[in-house]
Amino acid sequence: MKTAAWDFVSTRAEVFGIKRICRVLEVSRSGYYRWIADAEARAGRQFEEDALVEEIREVHAEHRGNHGALRVHAELRGFDPGAAGAAPACDRVR
Repeated sequence: MKTAAWDFVSTRAEVFGIKRICRVLEVSRSGYYRWIADAEARAGRQFEEDALVEEIREVHAEHRGNHGALRVHAELRGFDPGAAGAAPACDRVR
């Protein structure tokens, strides 16, 4: 909800002023300024998230959709299930 409020403040700041909009919306001006200051960091995290999602999709497609979350995670971390000394599947341990 706060992000929508900050977006609203940003788009209307020149017309109404930040102080007035924040008072009407009952949000703090310091929160708005912190949101502005953190914009670059948020953009960087979003870029990393998008890259990870693309990598997950590639691994999933590479295995024709047969790998679930655990196997995709293992492949992304570099775990090779066929390598010597690899732990057996948990249903084989019984």
